[in-house]
Amino acid sequence: MFWLAVISPVFLVLFSNRNIGWAMVIGLCIAVYIVGISDDLFLSKIVAYGYVGNILGYFQSYLIGSYYGYYSEQIEGAEGLKYIVVLFMVTLIIDVVYSGLFLRTIIRVLPIMMLYLLPIKMIPGNLKIFKFSFLIYAIHQPLMYDLKGKVYSLLQPVFHYACIVNVLSKVMILGIYLCIACIIYYVLNRISPSVLKILTGGRTKN
Repeated sequence: MFWLAVISPVFLVLFSNRNIGWAMVIGLCIAVYIVGISDDLFLSKIVAYGYVGNILGYFQSYLIGSYYGYYSEQIEGAEGLKYIVVLFMVTLIIDVVYSGLFLRTIIRVLPIMMLYLLPIKMIPGNLKIFKFSFLIYAIHQPLMYDLKGKVYSLLQPVFHYACIVNVLSKVMILGIYLCIACIIYYVLNRISPSVLKILTGGRTKN
């Protein structure tokens, strides 16, 4: 995720025009998926190197989220769904050749769709949890793999159904992330408020 953040200024250029920007998003989403499933030996080695496969796996979500975040004040309601429908239509057609592309796209777009389909009138801007957003972002990746196995092992003897264990483990892991982020936030706020302000993008203001 760090490398996705590093290349984020490139998206400012891609998104300079809204329609062209969305066309670029669709093109890149398709290209990344094709590279990820390619049987080509050279491309396979690149995907298998380090965290490249992980980066490519989340790249679609990052691209789509970046686009909607960039144009969040201009895209509302039905207009927001219009871009998603175009993405679905294009990926559905190409899915004939590259099977699985459409399903992957649906999974990556679901968080964005929820913002437009759920009856949420307003998201409060003063929730304290927003102050922890960067800290949650920073700590979740290093902790994810260790926590997942331990929490799953803890719940499995109690709940015998895998679906229940999966849901509860995700809720518990999220709670652990929030607790750790909260502790880091308040410790840094006491010993070095200036560093905390930089890390959280100025979200330390009450």
